[in-house]
Amino acid sequence: MYFNTSNQVAKFTVPLQGIGLYLARTNLHTIGYQITASNDKKYNELKGACFVIEELEGM
Repeated sequence: MYFNTSNQVAKFTVPLQGIGLYLARTNLHTIGYQITASNDKKYNELKGACFVIEELEGM
């Protein structure tokens, strides 16, 4: 995990990196939705990480 403060970059070892997206994907899937990352400019108005949540097809 990396973070930036005052132009200094610090690195920490976190054993459960990425668990947030995993939990979001799992929870959304149980109610019939999916989450995906997107670079599509129509979704990304804030110019940061962009995730799109959509209803699963056939649900």
